[in-house]
Amino acid sequence: MGRMKDLYMEQYENIECDDENLYANQLQEEYQIMHKERLFDAENPEVWELFEKFTNQYIARGNDRGSAEMIINVIRWHTDVQTNDVQFKINNDMKPYYARKYAKHHPDRKDFFSFRKSKHDEL
Repeated sequence: MGRMKDLYMEQYENIECDDENLYANQLQEEYQIMHKERLFDAENPEVWELFEKFTNQYIARGNDRGSAEMIINVIRWHTDVQTNDVQFKINNDMKPYYARKYAKHHPDRKDFFSFRKSKHDEL
């Protein structure tokens, strides 16, 4: 986990900010979100397995583009997967995380999802 934090902090080394406290708080908040997403993934591996399975099925049906939102919603509403998130079955914050993880694990299909600039780009 230390290397991930180092990479994340390097990304923001050269940013100038008038309010150092605001900047530090923003970095801490974003790092906590990234840690939370990785922890959720590690503690709920069946969500990744389903994300990968449904994405592959969708591609096998001849689709060359898709959205992580669609795949997450299929998991939410068409499976009985249980997660350790007390508030949501799968938080919306997980969508960019799983889309990038899919692209990383399947480089031949890296263009299936569209990506906006995100804190997950360095992961």
